Amino acid sequence: MQVLIGVLKVPVRIVGYKLDSLQAQKKLSASKKSRHKNQPLSKLAMYLTSWNIFITNIEAEGFELTKIIDIYKLRWYIEMLFKNWKSNFNFEKVVSASKGPDPLKPEIMMYLSLIFMGPFFQPSYNIFNEILLTKSKVILSPFKFATRFKEKIVEYLKHIILNINMTFIKEEVLKLQKYCCYENRNDRKNMGQLIYNISP
Repeated sequence: MQVLIGVLKVPVRIVGYKLDSLQAQKKLSASKKSRHKNQPLSKLAMYLTSWNIFITNIEAEGFELTKIIDIYKLRWYIEMLFKNWKSNFNFEKVVSASKGPDPLKPEIMMYLSLIFMGPFFQPSYNIFNEILLTKSKVILSPFKFATRFKEKIVEYLKHIILNINMTFIKEEVLKLQKYCCYENRNDRKNMGQLIYNISP
């Protein structure tokens, strides 16, 4: 349904669906565990755990319930990006090393890190992901690719960034397809499929 929320009366759409009994029980258990024992769930809160409810300002046309759910799942992809930066590119160390009296130092260090991501990591990812999508209909995992990129950074800078070497690319495509792509699942879409299928 369409509603107005907040002091400014912002127009939004409320989209919801009732969970089956197994899903509802799982959600209820998680809600109870997350609360202090002296703060029990109210009857209303217990009832609402049997629903998944979304508030969105995305237009209804082309974005039915299943599409809204897929978009919501992408929030996990954002967490994976931060994990990728932290685990593979040591952004946490960059930030901790930036502490000091100069308020501009952390911002400068972050810009330098993003400069590395922009001209070096992302173009390499785009090249291989396009090849794998076209050739084998598989999607390259940014997290797995980052691990590979870090291990082979000299070769990548030499053969991809500075000079496109087709022999290196062909050999690397085989390795990436075997070790660095999202797995195809029968029960649900993988994160790569969610991203590529999100538009109406």
